[in-house]
This record gives sequence, C-alpha cells and structure tokens, in this order.
Amino acid sequence: MSQPIHVEYGYSKNGITYYVCHNPNNGAIKHVAKSELIKNLHIVHINSFDVKLRGIYDIVRFDDSPVEIRNIENNSPVISNIDGDFSISNKYHMTVEQNIFVAKRNIIDYIWKSAKLEGLAVTYPDTEAIYNGSLVSGVSVDDVLTINNLKHAWRFVLETISYPIDYPFICKINQLIGEGGLIHGAGYLRTLPVTIGGTAWIPPIPDEFVVKNEISSSCLLENSTDRAITLMLYLMRKQAFIDGNKRTAMLAGNHVMIANGVGIISVPIEYQKQFTTLLIRYYETGEMVVIKKFVFDNCIDGIRFNEGG
Repeated sequence: MSQPIHVEYGYSKNGITYYVCHNPNNGAIKHVAKSELIKNLHIVHINSFDVKLRGIYDIVRFDDSPVEIRNIENNSPVISNIDGDFSISNKYHMTVEQNIFVAKRNIIDYIWKSAKLEGLAVTYPDTEAIYNGSLVSGVSVDDVLTINNLKHAWRFVLETISYPIDYPFICKINQLIGEGGLIHGAGYLRTLPVTIGGTAWIPPIPDEFVVKNEISSSCLLENSTDRAITLMLYLMRKQAFIDGNKRTAMLAGNHVMIANGVGIISVPIEYQKQFTTLLIRYYETGEMVVIKKFVFDNCIDGIRFNEGG
C-alpha cells in the first residue's frame, strides 16, 4: 500500500506557484511547482503514492500513469481548483525603526487583544495597570501572569528583531509566554496529546525534525506579509507546545512583520469571534487561504509615515 504525501500549502515566487510537499514517514520536505505536481509527481523521488491536498482533494498517481485530481466528496475533476491562493502584497512600507515605534506605541492594546483572544476577562484599563506594575483587584493570578508574560515576550521580540526566526527562537517565545509555571514544559515540544475547544480535530504529536523543516519552508515565501501570516497560521495549527500556541504564533509572525517594516498582526476585538470560527475551520481542513485572506484584510495594523497618516 502506498504512503501519503501531504501538500501543506502553496505559494507564489517569481510568477510560479509551488506547493510544499511533506512526507510524514521520513520528514522530507519538497517544494514542487504546480505544473510538475500535476503531471510529474515522481520528481519527489517516490514511485507510487497518494497526495492529500488540503482536506477534500486527492491527487492520485499509480506507477507511470497520469496524475488525476479528484474531489473526494463528489469524485469530480477539480484541477482548476488546485491553485486557491491569492496574491498578498505588503500593506505598509515602514523602516524597521518606524515599525518598532508603532509596536511600542500600541503594545498594551496588542497585549489586551491577545489576552481577549485567549478568553481572559480583562479590560483594557486592567491590562494597562498590570503592564505598568500596578496591583489590580478582581483579576486572577494566572491572568496577571499571562499579561506580564506577554509583556516580557513582546520585549524579547523587539530587542531581537535582527535575529533570524527559527525553531529555537520560537521555542524561546513559548518559554517566555509560559514562565512562572503558567505552561507546563514551556519552550519544549509537547509529548502529550491535546484537544482544542470547538472541534473534535486532534493535532498529532509534533516531530522536532518535521517542525524545523516546516518552519524553514515557510521562511522561503517571497512576500514578507505572506511569510508572517503563513508562519503564524502554521504554528497555530501545528500546536507544537502544550499551551500558548496562538500567543507564540502571533509573536513569531510579528517578528517577521516588524523585521521587514510591514506592520503588526493583531486581531481586533470586533473580529475575534469570526477569526476563531475561521481558525477552527482551518484546524479541521488544513485550508489556509480563507483565514489568511481574513487576516490580511482585517488584522494588520500600521502607519503610512510617507503619506502623513
């Protein structure tokens, strides 16, 4: 029986669409042009295999026969639907110093929105007071610790903006987010199964070799905003850590954003319910396009300095 090769996501570079193909058996990662994926799957050096594409599509090849792409639900050809991505450009064009200024100027707001996205019952004034070191009544110890850890993690990101984004860096972010016993085993890949509220989908136990390769693959995307959103969404779905994955993912994505002067990713309060709904759909299907577009359209903050705005 042939083994599955998973097509994780697609991207465009120099006008060509590529798909990142992952062999779960040996961790191998291949970047395959769309045209080659359709007509010549053997370039990934496996003679006979099935490719699962984003949940509902199968690309099937047997020996040297032509590739057939079918919709599993109705068994109809869907070759035209393989390229579902959209083109992302940068909304903002700031210097790194300008982007750091924006981040520092609004950092309490970003932390508050991250806390609300996690379900914390904190107000903006509560968040501001905790950030400034004041005692706040009516807020749990864990919630105070969550805010303070986000503060420390944000400072780390801003102080290391020239560092490359890689696996150890992302582990460090999670460690800071989980300090003080807030997250068991913070900074280390989880070895236990986890469940996610709102869905029956269970993420597999992460493999360090695969995670390192997939992080490296996401960093090959040409556009900075696309690269940041893709990395963030990948880390959210991967659930690499026992907890704090959304916070870790958003900070990792924002490291990419700020280092390239293209803004800040932050989910506005009025869009958080919709974002969560789309995130659950993404967890279940692996289809990134819809939520990626939502983030691009609604969740990027910045200042157009050259336009006086």
